[in-house]
Amino acid sequence: LVFRPNDRQAVNGVAVAKGACLLSINDNVVATVLRLEPPIGRGGQGWSTEPIELPGTGQAAITFADKDESVVFINYEDFLTPSSLLALDSSNGSIETLKALPASFDSTELVVEQHQATSNDGTSVPYFVVRSSDVPFDGSTPTLLYGYGGFQIALGPSYSGTIGRNWLSQGGAYVLANIRGGGEFGPEWHQAGLRTNRQRVYDDFIAVAESVVASGLTSPASLGIMGG
Repeated sequence: LVFRPNDRQAVNGVAVAKGACLLSINDNVVATVLRLEPPIGRGGQGWSTEPIELPGTGQAAITFADKDESVVFINYEDFLTPSSLLALDSSNGSIETLKALPASFDSTELVVEQHQATSNDGTSVPYFVVRSSDVPFDGSTPTLLYGYGGFQIALGPSYSGTIGRNWLSQGGAYVLANIRGGGEFGPEWHQAGLRTNRQRVYDDFIAVAESVVASGLTSPASLGIMGG
């Protein structure tokens, strides 16, 4: 056995490069790339697993790998980093940014956090908060909460010039709720919000809203909700 995902992980893809196997997964909705090395040459002690250090809390996809090449290309983005092309050296795990789309807004004063809310049935529901580093936590920050929860679609950290320029740069906070019905944790997470279980999706969304208010970031009067 090389890798077995837990109930908060989803495997996105496997790629083979020179001297290593690369595994792209989502770990609690955050992209992780693992460098796997076979036991050959290491005394037969089993596969080694080493995480690759990505630029931040985002999403990543392996776009090129070849068994005869040590250079692997990865597409990466997060809430504060526009779509970027990274070059990974599979021989030692080092990584560098080759090029990136231009930034649409100034993110120097912004921070990204991930939290957990507890839904009505006790299920832990992850959510992301993007905000200014100096918000007062007195309930006054205008906050936009977004959720989807359908069609096994996973919502990960992604770059939006529209939200960045027109909301975050104006002092607002943005919250992304990873509610059931989506594909964040595989088919079971999706099916838990179907048909007669649809109320769970709304319960998850409500739980995230209540958690954000309880943190002091915003208040019901300053909280807007949005979704599909």
